[in-house]
Amino acid sequence: ALSQLGRVVTAYGECVALPRSPLGFKVGATLSRDLQGRALVVCRTPAGTYGVETTGEWESYLRALSGKKRSRLANLRERAQREHGDWSFSMRDAVPIEVESLIEMLMKVEGSGWEAQNGSALARRPDLQAFFVAYGRRAAERGRLRVSALRFGSVVAAMELAVEAYGRLWSLKIGYDEVFGAVAPGLQLAHATIQAAFERRLQSYEFLGVVEEWQERWKP
Repeated sequence: ALSQLGRVVTAYGECVALPRSPLGFKVGATLSRDLQGRALVVCRTPAGTYGVETTGEWESYLRALSGKKRSRLANLRERAQREHGDWSFSMRDAVPIEVESLIEMLMKVEGSGWEAQNGSALARRPDLQAFFVAYGRRAAERGRLRVSALRFGSVVAAMELAVEAYGRLWSLKIGYDEVFGAVAPGLQLAHATIQAAFERRLQSYEFLGVVEEWQERWKP
């Protein structure tokens, strides 16, 4: 299969990236051998990703977290309720027909946040929009797509799309409204979603993406 891939890549005549291959450096070694003199093959060790083991009881896990960080999250929740209205969290299955509207809602939620400023927001990446719509529909058809929302009153302050598969919850995209930035809705949503993974008796919550410092508060 790798030899066939090499032939196709060579015929394509363009630079091709194969990120995070499950076969690792075996891919590079095979392609380097088969394409010798016809292509340059560069292999790099990919960055890791964090995941939180969600077996066991939520309360036991919660007690093992940093007391300082637990207090901060509780204070943020209280402040959000005091300043913006009732705090509520929901997670539900998404159906294929609503995937495009969910992506549009997510873009609206994250439109004023840091992701929009650094160019990683979906609204600035039509290629990623198309990918999430296509992949989201396929995941929804298989009953795997989950949409989570954190609301202050009736307003969606943060939103996440995830896939529940193979006993794990895989975070695809999370965004929050910068209007509520002072109460960290993204952190609050991630915390509530991890709790939901415990309650659903899943093996883990997977952050995906790349390792980031803010994820370390959950002892990944």
